[in-house]
Amino acid sequence: ENSYARAVAARAGPQPAAWQDKPAVKHFTSAALHYKDVAQKFPEFDRANAARLGLAVCEAQLGRLDDAVAALEAIPAPDRSGELAPAAYLLADLLIRTAPAKADDALQENQLREKLTAAAQLLDAFVAADPKGPDAPAALLKLGYCQKRLASTLADANERNKALDVARQTFEKLIKERPADPAAAHAALEKANVRALAGDRGGAMGELAKFQDEPLKGSKVAPLALLRHGTLLREENK
Repeated sequence: ENSYARAVAARAGPQPAAWQDKPAVKHFTSAALHYKDVAQKFPEFDRANAARLGLAVCEAQLGRLDDAVAALEAIPAPDRSGELAPAAYLLADLLIRTAPAKADDALQENQLREKLTAAAQLLDAFVAADPKGPDAPAALLKLGYCQKRLASTLADANERNKALDVARQTFEKLIKERPADPAAAHAALEKANVRALAGDRGGAMGELAKFQDEPLKGSKVAPLALLRHGTLLREENK
């Protein structure tokens, strides 16, 4: 934990140009080794799962995402609650990041569905356990993203639209329940994208037009929303 604290402090300070020379890398590597020792040598220790979570965070910071996933999957699902609840959120995030960017063959398609389905289940349970928690808005946003991507893999139009509707409802829930959270603006943009994917281009443009006015006008995603709106208008010869 001391090594981890040093890594966090080093990351906040001046950084050399070369990634491998960054002080934070040294300390995250050291912390990962110690956490791994605890988890492997003392599996019955009551803080062993906390060590696995610490190991996963360090591995993720070092860019070793598959190793981070392995560390988190070693924590039994029933134990990913309370103090260890972040393990479920982090595992879901890593599954999303390591899922194939696109499915060019059956193997990649299966990997995509498997990882996104697992991530969606983790995020759904995470939000249900603490719907008012500080990470709930981001978790809902990621859940809707998973649902949207999963829907895009369905060949049948009716099934795809049903799945897209589930994603739309998730984004709407975030907008309704946490309107002041920055994630709500992202959800509004994704809601429009979902409507466009479902063939409701007019509805999508209506959602995107809201980014011309406050409060969405001042959000970080407003430029992306306006660009998307302009693209749809151009495709309609407007």
